[in-house]
Amino acid sequence: MILNASYLWAFQEGCRTASAIYRAIRRNLFPDNFPERSRFCRICQNLAQSIQRMCYFMVSDSCQNCSFGLIDNFPCTLCQPIRHLRATLLSDVANIAYNATKKQYYYGLKFSVLVSDTGFPIDYVVTPASVYDGDVALELLENSLFYSFMVIKVMWIR
Repeated sequence: MILNASYLWAFQEGCRTASAIYRAIRRNLFPDNFPERSRFCRICQNLAQSIQRMCYFMVSDSCQNCSFGLIDNFPCTLCQPIRHLRATLLSDVANIAYNATKKQYYYGLKFSVLVSDTGFPIDYVVTPASVYDGDVALELLENSLFYSFMVIKVMWIR
């Protein structure tokens, strides 16, 4: 539990790589008695499941009293319009689509997110740009903690 809290502390302090997290914890919290770096990395890999469970319960606790959720998406352009037909970056996932808001075609991905009424992100999906928004909305709702509640609200709104 101490390692888990230490890891989260270092991440909160701005350390993003495993070596930076290890150095920060070793230097600031436990200068004398701390495991070696390779052992720390193995322990952190085992903590990934615990951190995932903590995030799950944090989301469920934060959104327990949600009255509605919002789904929105935005394009993630990977190259300039002149390079659409020659682009190879993430070519197995990215493709060309039309952004009606900006009235232009773009090559890239689409980022869709389900947000609670308090502004807390519940779930997200990254898809190819040409995927229909309705399919993404159903996927977001089915994978969320609040599937039955959200489906009732969506049916009521329609």
